[in-house]
Amino acid sequence: MSGDPFDAVIAARGLAVAPAVRAFHAGEGVHEGRAEITRGRHVLVRLGLWLAGMPPEGRDVPVRVRVTGDRDGSVWRRDFGGHVTVSRLRHDRSSGHVEERFGPVRLALSVTVEGGVLVVGVAGMSVLGVPVPKGLRPVSETREFEDEDGRFRFDVGARIPWLGPVIRYQGWLRPAP
Repeated sequence: MSGDPFDAVIAARGLAVAPAVRAFHAGEGVHEGRAEITRGRHVLVRLGLWLAGMPPEGRDVPVRVRVTGDRDGSVWRRDFGGHVTVSRLRHDRSSGHVEERFGPVRLALSVTVEGGVLVVGVAGMSVLGVPVPKGLRPVSETREFEDEDGRFRFDVGARIPWLGPVIRYQGWLRPAP
């Protein structure tokens, strides 16, 4: 099955999301906008961010997201002001989760809606194929919604309770011209 796996979960569960969120996840496309990125300070967090290829900190960073489909799901290419992060995503029908891979890191993501806001949680994680125990993996603080201007807004955050913040990037996107 190709396409955006979040769209597959939204459709399969009949989730009511805002039009901008549905449009963003409707399939292939290029979206542009701006973001603010903050990163955790702990040495283990910094190592994990490096392994996953996550972007450096920045304010008012130009963002370009290209979503392309393939036979297994989709590839997301996020360009944060010249720093490119690529991940592969697929809908795991057996669990109902979205699986996302960043290099050696695999996340099983839960998808729900709270008050019209798409909420993404971390249901599982492995590094180099080794499962990460629940107490060691990040807690997601990720939300997607539509702002008053009809733009797709993202607030992607993660923290590890005993280490503190991991990363947070928040901003907006619109379909590229």
